[in-house]
Amino acid sequence: IEADVKLFSAILPVIIYQAKVETDLDRYLHSFDELLAQGSPQFLNGFHMIVDLLTGSMTRPFMTRSLKDWPDFSNEEIDKILVSWRESSFEVPRLAYKLTTGLTAMSWYMEPDHQSFTGYPGSPQKVLEDI
Repeated sequence: IEADVKLFSAILPVIIYQAKVETDLDRYLHSFDELLAQGSPQFLNGFHMIVDLLTGSMTRPFMTRSLKDWPDFSNEEIDKILVSWRESSFEVPRLAYKLTTGLTAMSWYMEPDHQSFTGYPGSPQKVLEDI
């Protein structure tokens, strides 16, 4: 869905700014889809409800405190939005923060080229010994 792509394309650079590398947006979105494909139906239902809240033209202004669409926000504005969600006394913004930042970071680091930024050597290699 185009609105979902706008949302996650806008927040990706803010969440992974420490890496300071160019990101292949198509690869990231593919990794994101792979990550979601592993989710339970209950998780996916909740995820879609939050994303609909964040992308809906009637509900997005309540979550962002702005009439702008996601591509129109600067990185600094998105960072402030994420901080406000994280520090909110309400559960829905905190859940939006956890879902968007957690899934974005996980899907970005799923790419082997990005794992080195964490010091993670990669997936364990299974060694079979001849018995």
